[in-house]
Amino acid sequence: MLQEFPPTFIARCLGFDEPEEELHFLWQEQQFSIQADQNLKITEGALVRFEFIEGQFILEKVVYTPPAGLKANGDALRWRKLNQFPSRFHCLKARHHILRSIRNWFDRQGFLEVQTPARVKAPNPEAHFDLIQCDQGYLVTSPEFQMKRMLVGGFEKIYQINACYRGKEISHLHNPEFTMLEWYRVGENWQRLCQDLQEITKCLPRAWIDSKQHKMLEGEWKLTTVNDLLQEFWQFEIRPNDQAGDLLEKLNKNGHENWINQQRINAESFLVIFGRIWDELEKTLGWEGPCLVTEWPPQLASLAQLNPSGFAERVECYVQGMEIANGFGELTDPNEQQKRFEIEIINRHQIGKIDVALDHQFLDALEEGMPPSCGMALGIERLLIWLLDAPSIENVMAFGESEIF
Repeated sequence: MLQEFPPTFIARCLGFDEPEEELHFLWQEQQFSIQADQNLKITEGALVRFEFIEGQFILEKVVYTPPAGLKANGDALRWRKLNQFPSRFHCLKARHHILRSIRNWFDRQGFLEVQTPARVKAPNPEAHFDLIQCDQGYLVTSPEFQMKRMLVGGFEKIYQINACYRGKEISHLHNPEFTMLEWYRVGENWQRLCQDLQEITKCLPRAWIDSKQHKMLEGEWKLTTVNDLLQEFWQFEIRPNDQAGDLLEKLNKNGHENWINQQRINAESFLVIFGRIWDELEKTLGWEGPCLVTEWPPQLASLAQLNPSGFAERVECYVQGMEIANGFGELTDPNEQQKRFEIEIINRHQIGKIDVALDHQFLDALEEGMPPSCGMALGIERLLIWLLDAPSIENVMAFGESEIF
């Protein structure tokens, strides 16, 4: 997306083509060329000031000459590889416009934007999290506990866009530091969250979104249940009280013995077996359009309440085999929440994760009374990977983990 040139600007020299007598330069993420005198001796990597007058580039002066040429892995080219589309430069500009549209949507809905601490004494103890310790505490895996304490205090519609931290999560979809959009509504249910998610994506600026994704944004979203998908993909369903042995029995009964052997599943927990089952299944979700999945096993309820059938009021959104959002009809019972935390702490100990304390301030807040609420977390980088058709999370971030450490 070519922007208008200002009257004067500074660009990076890419080199001089002697046969053509052209100076090549890079402005933002695009390359340009002008006829130039080779006697200028402008070296590769130099910063050059230009004037832009009546559609013509006029070289004004060299403002800085670095001691060496351009480094392929240096910051001069880090965000604007010429053979990469979309360039990271483009993705970061798109990120700005998309985040601004998201904030505008929440403003129109009467939400209050809040900011809660990045460092806490007692983090979410769920066993699958590798926590990042810091001075006198941990970096937050999400702002969930603190935002729910605000619901107890009378705030009814709140959201924030903040950095979250989960150690050892590095892949094309994972980075230890990432950005989360999280929002809560008092007196509403998870169905309203699904409506919010669809409305948010429909208001995003199409000019910054990959054209192949426009159809998905405008189409119908599929709403289904975990059991519907299990029946379709694995030919069985689960019950709320199923244990690990029940899952293995159903896999065996429906002809998946070879898969069990390949996975080397033996005396694994329900969560491990279900996780491997789901990893196979989720790759198939959200290719025609976004897919919303609800009614999760109670073992995966986390901080969600259970419905009358015994399944968790949890909804996840998938696009192109990738989870981008996770929402709950929130659990407000302090006793049940403490039991779940204690189970997670035991699970952490059994698999060798660091021990953590319970967040008694959060549990005390639930004791004071948290109103019926719903809340959803949306991964901003994953949303951008989908919308921009970017190959990895690093493409939609200013700095990935490998570029900092």
